[in-house]
Amino acid sequence: MVIRIPSKTRLLRSFSNQITGSRQRLYYNLDSYLTIGLLFPLFIMVGRTSALTRETSKEKLILFLSGFLVPGFPLLLGFFGWDIYRWIFLSIVSATCCLFYLRNYIYRTHVGGILVIYTALAVLGRLDYFDGYVPRLHSLTDSIAFLRDIFSFVSKIPAF
Repeated sequence: MVIRIPSKTRLLRSFSNQITGSRQRLYYNLDSYLTIGLLFPLFIMVGRTSALTRETSKEKLILFLSGFLVPGFPLLLGFFGWDIYRWIFLSIVSATCCLFYLRNYIYRTHVGGILVIYTALAVLGRLDYFDGYVPRLHSLTDSIAFLRDIFSFVSKIPAF
């Protein structure tokens, strides 16, 4: 019985990406670096706010690191997948959910910084659809009904 071992190039080809042809590619482009750079102050705010929930310094350090890393984990997916703006959007959403969950621990002085970060993300950040898709327009009454449903749902979420 003869055991055939595939060649090295054949093995590497079996692990290649069908879209680009190779895994040894940096998917993030220069346009996305500014948006990612704007996310880091948001991650620091999430980490700081989660650290405020405990008393001892060891617990504060662990909670700061976890609060900083949890919203950043979707960004790591951008190294393996080509839809980088989806991962950036998921990082923004996870940071927003963490801040909303920890809203009782946010100092009034931090609210201004958080608003500046979100304003900078809205003005300077860039989120493109991966396939050039453009969302359809809605009427004003549809938008108001959507916002009313969102606010009624959010008001029912308990605080930490």
